[in-house]
Amino acid sequence: GIRDVAVTGVQTCALPISAIEWRVDARLASVDRSNSATAALHAIYTASQSVMPELRKPVAAFTDRWCAELVAHMREGQRSGEIARDIDCAAEARFLLAAMRGLMMQYLMDGSHRDLANAKAILLAHCRDRLAVAKARKST
Repeated sequence: GIRDVAVTGVQTCALPISAIEWRVDARLASVDRSNSATAALHAIYTASQSVMPELRKPVAAFTDRWCAELVAHMREGQRSGEIARDIDCAAEARFLLAAMRGLMMQYLMDGSHRDLANAKAILLAHCRDRLAVAKARKST
């Protein structure tokens, strides 16, 4: 299933930032695999906060698992020196997840594949620039 593909893909990434980028790329690619499934998932997110509160805990658990996976990669990068030690991993993971969800919703609303591809490139550049230990910071 998709979980096996995700595990296999992440295992092939040699560096933590590469694994984070792979997860972001895979998550955003889900909208290309199935617009209707992605739209349904986002409808569940919204419904869990309003008309279907019984879904709130499962949706929160799903989000927490996704964030935990990103945090684990970031902390691994901090240990290896690839990711800056002053990064708040939990906050960065939540930001990335929120950004990905927002980008997917925007794509679902306007259908612009080119815009999603450009936005994905910007988000991945943000990951590299924000998380990576800068050369100037390494020397100080």
